[in-house]
Parts: sequence; C-alpha cells; structure tokens
Amino acid sequence: MDSNFIYLPLFPTIAEEYRDIRTAMRMRGISGLRNPIAMLEYRFVPLLVSVIGIGNELAMSAVTRGLGATRRRTTLCTIGFRTGDVLVMAVLATCLALLIANRIMLP
Repeated sequence: MDSNFIYLPLFPTIAEEYRDIRTAMRMRGISGLRNPIAMLEYRFVPLLVSVIGIGNELAMSAVTRGLGATRRRTTLCTIGFRTGDVLVMAVLATCLALLIANRIMLP
C-alpha cells in the first residue's frame, strides 16, 4: 500500500476524491511542510465540498427512484408489445419498402 494513500475501504469515492485533490495540489506546487494548518484547509475543504455534492446527487437519485417509499412499487401501465405497435411497425415497414423501391425504379 502506498504511504501517501489514505485507506478508506468503506468509502472508495472519498479516497478517490482525496487522491485527485492531492494530485491537483502537487501539480500546482503546493506542499504542507511549511504550513500544516493551511495544508489541512487546502485538502479538506475541497474534499468536504466534493463529498457533500456527491451525497446530494445520491440523495436526489434515491428520491427520484422512490427508494424511500413505504408503499409497494407499482407501474402506471403495463409494458408490452400490443396490436397498435404491430400496426405502426407494419406501416413504417411498408413506407420503407416503397421508398427503397422508388429509389431503385427511378433513374
């Protein structure tokens, strides 16, 4: 295991965000040896903002999917291939065949 890696087995997203922040700081030449308090601020404030944003996205996704609903999930309509679908596909196939025949027949 890398000595610079924070081991967070339960939260891989947090570990990935931390690595990205550390890499961005290295690219900008920021190190924490001179001012360790500022270094904590430089690393943990962006980490907290990022993690809170990810948490909000996950919460919105759960609400949208209805994961917190107490009632049993239902669908509004039955999904399937019906007679109307067959008719529409037949009309479209006929139009496509006529279009191809028209292109072939006309010079």
